[in-house]
Amino acid sequence: MSQPTRRLGAVFVLLALLMIAALSGCQSDTRGASQTPTAASSPGTVGSATPGGTPTVGGTPSPTPIPFTACSGKLPDIVIPDNAVQVGSTAITGATTSCAYRIPQDLKTLDDFFKTQMGKNHWRLLHDNPEGPQGLVQEYFKAQRFATITLTQHESDTQTTDVTISVEASK
Repeated sequence: MSQPTRRLGAVFVLLALLMIAALSGCQSDTRGASQTPTAASSPGTVGSATPGGTPTVGGTPSPTPIPFTACSGKLPDIVIPDNAVQVGSTAITGATTSCAYRIPQDLKTLDDFFKTQMGKNHWRLLHDNPEGPQGLVQEYFKAQRFATITLTQHESDTQTTDVTISVEASK
């Protein structure tokens, strides 16, 4: 083997060893060990999101937390519990926006929650009808829009409720 070929081989070996050494600290723990999250902003600042979903940092701290709103923020005047998990994606069909959630709270607690929050946001309760022993349907009206919130106790867990929210705009 010629001298330049040996040198080139040695350079490649050294580069490979350097890369291995540099990457050896980049391992992740796959055994399920928990990790402590780090703060994204310094104390005293408030994080928020712009309408496009871009996070921003800064501003004056708010005494109350920013509420979670329904259908990925598409329905900003319908507040949902902060532990709600959206099931599927938000659907927009014509003048109707709808989405579904699984919320780890019982049916009665969520019935009261939505009545309170919808009232705070100036929705008028039109109907609150039971749907069998494990369900309720709330219907609201506000500014030429109708909202239907269907609450159904989850099949296997009495402390979990499936919630569907649908809002139709009428013009």
